[in-house]
Amino acid sequence: MVNKKIVLTGASRGIGRELAKIYSDKNRVVTLQREKCPISNDNISSVRTDFLKPAELTAVLKKNDNLFFDADVLINNAAVVTSKPFILMGDNDIAAQINVNLTSAIILTKYILKGMMRRKRGTIINITSMAPRVKASGDTVYAASKMALENFSQILNQEVTQFGI
Repeated sequence: MVNKKIVLTGASRGIGRELAKIYSDKNRVVTLQREKCPISNDNISSVRTDFLKPAELTAVLKKNDNLFFDADVLINNAAVVTSKPFILMGDNDIAAQINVNLTSAIILTKYILKGMMRRKRGTIINITSMAPRVKASGDTVYAASKMALENFSQILNQEVTQFGI
């Protein structure tokens, strides 16, 4: 990709950090993450938000609309995993995984999709996981949230293909 505006979540570390490095070489990248983005260059704008709180994410999107409304590409990468037997998982652990891995991606997609539909172009990439296929003990909620994100992606694709997305 060249000369695109890319919105990327979860750029604090791992895959997200590497994607920010790679794409910011020839594109404008707007990162959203809970912690400060460790990469700094002229092509990266970084916005901090807490994906655990959907209302905060919505407020951040509205406040920084100029950074998001004309995105060409959305990469939903932010994720959290708490690996432990389901019965031992606290309610906050469950809510955190659902809010970060699924709800935040859906909210962000809805927000950015409006501009893509007006322009009749755009790309949405949702980073999922092998966890639903591996079915590892202790990853019950994580796997469920990632499988839900996959299903969301597939059904959304059917709805927006007609708009060039």
